[in-house]
Amino acid sequence: MNKAEFLSKLADVLDYDGIIRSDQDIASIEEWDSLGVLSVIELLNDMGLKIDPEKIMDLNNISSLIKLVEPVLED
Repeated sequence: MNKAEFLSKLADVLDYDGIIRSDQDIASIEEWDSLGVLSVIELLNDMGLKIDPEKIMDLNNISSLIKLVEPVLED
């Protein structure tokens, strides 16, 4: 999965109607709530990543999330 595919999958799991951009603030995503965070954690688990839920909840922008998943993303 590359970065664009990850962002698309992220929008899907959050049930977000728009396009998620890497420079987007997480606060601008209404669907980023407790259920959304659980969906993101499940997505990351499916990608083989085990990340502390608190770390996910403390993120401020999508680029920070991308940095967490970069090790498993393809170019």
